[in-house]
Amino acid sequence: MNLTIEQKINKLDYQLRDISDEQYRNQLAIQKQKQTEKEFDWIKMQKNRLFEYILGTWQHDRELGSRLIDMQENTKQLERKLTYELEEQCNMLQKEKQSLIDQENDIYNKRYTLLKEVES
Repeated sequence: MNLTIEQKINKLDYQLRDISDEQYRNQLAIQKQKQTEKEFDWIKMQKNRLFEYILGTWQHDRELGSRLIDMQENTKQLERKLTYELEEQCNMLQKEKQSLIDQENDIYNKRYTLLKEVES
């Protein structure tokens, strides 16, 4: 085998190892993201239950009820903001995953081409 072709193949193998490491880190980040989303959903459910309970208990005091409704609206706005950020992070991780898959495929194609060149 030609030395330069062998060096190119070794370089491509090294790049494949790097991409494999990046894919592993990306997969861990995706798993962490999914766990965060589950925990966030649980927190939202608990928040809703808490506000329902408090508003049901304090319905006779209008001033306090008004404050609680304001607090509930503020938490809903924060919830929407955090939901958007989680969705954006999820989209970014999925795009990164696809990019790594594309890079891996490109390197495999280059490696295949080099091996075919050696066989000829």
